[in-house]
Amino acid sequence: MLSHWLAQLRGEHEALAQDVADGRRFFWIGSGISRKQAPDLVELIRQTLLFLRDRAWSGVDDSADHEDALRRILASHLPHELTEYNDRGESWVPGDLESTRNSYSQILGTWVDRKATSNYLLMEAASVPSRYGDPSIEPGLDHQLLAILIAEGVLPEMASGNWDGLIERAVRKFTGNPKRLAVHVLAKDTRDTANVSWLAKFHGCAVKALENPAEYGAAIIATTGQISAWSVAPEFAHLRDPLVQKVQQFRSVVLGLSVQDSDLLNIFTSAASTHPWTWEADHPAYVFAEPRLLDAQETVLANSYSEYGANRPEILKRSAFGEYSEALLGALVIYVVVEKLKAALRRNDSLSSLIIHDLEIGVDALEELVTTLTRAEVGRLVQILTLGFSRLVEQFYGSQHFRFDGSYTPLLDGPMSKVEQDPVVTITGANRFALMIGLFGRGRFSARWRLRIREVDNYSFLEVRRNSSAPVLVALASDEASVDAVLQLPSWASGAAEMAIVHASSPRPNSSRASASRLGALRGADTRREVWLDDVISNARSTEDALDNLFAGGAA
Repeated sequence: MLSHWLAQLRGEHEALAQDVADGRRFFWIGSGISRKQAPDLVELIRQTLLFLRDRAWSGVDDSADHEDALRRILASHLPHELTEYNDRGESWVPGDLESTRNSYSQILGTWVDRKATSNYLLMEAASVPSRYGDPSIEPGLDHQLLAILIAEGVLPEMASGNWDGLIERAVRKFTGNPKRLAVHVLAKDTRDTANVSWLAKFHGCAVKALENPAEYGAAIIATTGQISAWSVAPEFAHLRDPLVQKVQQFRSVVLGLSVQDSDLLNIFTSAASTHPWTWEADHPAYVFAEPRLLDAQETVLANSYSEYGANRPEILKRSAFGEYSEALLGALVIYVVVEKLKAALRRNDSLSSLIIHDLEIGVDALEELVTTLTRAEVGRLVQILTLGFSRLVEQFYGSQHFRFDGSYTPLLDGPMSKVEQDPVVTITGANRFALMIGLFGRGRFSARWRLRIREVDNYSFLEVRRNSSAPVLVALASDEASVDAVLQLPSWASGAAEMAIVHASSPRPNSSRASASRLGALRGADTRREVWLDDVISNARSTEDALDNLFAGGAA
């Protein structure tokens, strides 16, 4: 249940959640997040063995070289398969290869005589660029959740050993901005002002290798020799040195990464040798998205904390989130969206602290609604955010922001410090949007009404169902442009449902003539109303007064 993992985040891992909302955690991303989308390492090994078998029996000049490489692999890693191969020859098919998973770098790094490079099998047999750079592979839930965090502006720094381009693809889909994420593979890959987030792909990028094999092909790293060289060779310093600095500057979140490769372990060890983190039980420097830690992950902690020996049980417990990355990312996304809404809500300086507190409870009530609707279905969460919350934000800001393509628009792009301090919050009306959300959430908390998002005429309304009244479709508008978008809807002119526009802009027009002209000619004009937020809250001595005003007063 997402509610359970969100409770974990708000409880035992509150410092982690706050770090992420503040944009102060470095994310390390491994193959575990792509396991359902990209080819599995064991499948790469299978394809490599079949490639060697086929070439061994092809009769071409180098067939003996390929058979020799195949026999060496089988003898070292799969001796029982060597017997099978001897018996069956060209009809041999490898069986269960799971035991080779942790040996992938040695197998893919096997030399084939008369081939000039150690990555021959990696590129020709495993075909990493075409398999992992395949544009038909769609991002999974982990990639989508990471893209939402990037769109929220709270994930500025990341590193990944994954060859695939699924995070980049998800970011392009959700932000519509191909420059939103800077991908760093070669020293020439720079980050310009348009790149809000940075992703270091320290084992190379299959997409770039497929597009430009001459430059990026050699940067695909997987073999034992390549991994060993990465830790010391000057040609990799452009990634190695910044990553050491990132570990020293930022606490880390580790997703789907076993840390079994020596180059990655060396990064953490090198960072700790000069700038170790002090163990803080309430603020661990490393949190792994795992039910329990693997041996290599424990090695990271042992090398990073001088206090490890004396605090091992506590460090192991507090450094594992308790579940895999999908649960952690889903909880983090909800936390970030909700806490930024609350921060924007607090920017309404005219409201008393008591009303602000009550409206924060209203935001919490909507968080509870979202977790109830999603339960354990993280995919449902992505739908609610992209087709629900994001659309409300886009519509509020006006037609120039409409996208309605399953993308994601945050209330405000940036970390919590920006929401708390930047004038753009009040200039754009983000604080007023948060106030509206808090009001409707508070009404749900007080059992005055039920809420859901309902789409009519390709427009998303808040449907408010009161106990003794017909449901009302409510549009949230920041200015005349966003109001005009509602007035032009066929359902506004002739629909049967009761509808209302809540204006965030102030003040209410001195004359009601403009509003009356928009309402009076309509069929069922008595079921249309316009409400100004200032009218709702200006004379409210309590939150309950404001809720009364929302539907009983302030109507045009």
